[in-house]
Amino acid sequence: MSFITKAKDFMSSQKTTTDKLKAKASRAYQYAKENPDDVMLAGLLLCGINQQSTLSEIENASEVSAYVDVHEFMGS
Repeated sequence: MSFITKAKDFMSSQKTTTDKLKAKASRAYQYAKENPDDVMLAGLLLCGINQQSTLSEIENASEVSAYVDVHEFMGS
C-alpha cells in the first residue's frame, strides 16, 4: 500500500470521525436544551466533587504542616 493511499484512507476516516462527533455534539446540545435541570444538577454535582477533593488536599497539607511545626519545636 502506497503512502498516498494510506493518507487518503486516514483522511476519510477523520472525516467520518468528525461527522460522528458533530452528530453526538448536536444530540448533546438538544438534550441540554430540553433538560436544563439535568444539566444544572450535573454541574452542581461536579462542583461538589471538586470542592470535596480540594478540602481533602487542604486537610492533608494541614497535617503535614502540623507535623513539621512539632518537629521544629521539639528540635529533632
